[in-house]
Amino acid sequence: PLARGYEVDTHRAISNVALRHAGCIVHDYLKNELLLPSGYLTSAGSGTLSSRLEDGAEDEDTRNTTRPRNHFFNPVTNGGLNDIFSGTPSLQWAYDHADNQHDWHGARDRYFEFFTASSQSARSAALGEAFFALGHVIHLCQDLGQPQHTRNDAHITYFPGAPYEDYCHNHYNTPASIT
Repeated sequence: PLARGYEVDTHRAISNVALRHAGCIVHDYLKNELLLPSGYLTSAGSGTLSSRLEDGAEDEDTRNTTRPRNHFFNPVTNGGLNDIFSGTPSLQWAYDHADNQHDWHGARDRYFEFFTASSQSARSAALGEAFFALGHVIHLCQDLGQPQHTRNDAHITYFPGAPYEDYCHNHYNTPASIT
């Protein structure tokens, strides 16, 4: 399969650490502005908000084998992958793409449903889905830190040509190894 920017456990770990970082205001925002006393530990749909975000970051690579083709963005050409495979530039994939229900617009639509749904269970599920979609978008931001994802450079994980990903997988695949 086409390689991921980082292995799925690394994406989950990066998301976990970022959400819990002392400088991250998400927890306080959820508690103080949205009046969710448990912050990112609020139950929402099939998990907590933090677990739904981490699930989305993982799901972006595991949903199917073609999604990773849309994880590339070359800032010089504004293009996506067009090497061994081709794909949509990741900025477009992350923001607004008809084939991606978990893009920024999908997250905003679920967030709107959180405020407008008629039942508490529907509101909870919508907020969980908003965080799940945000996890997908965050995954794409994480991939922009992988040098091969900022060039037209398809690569296969665990084969020659992906040493950066191999290193990250071996050293940064848990929250404890990142901090």
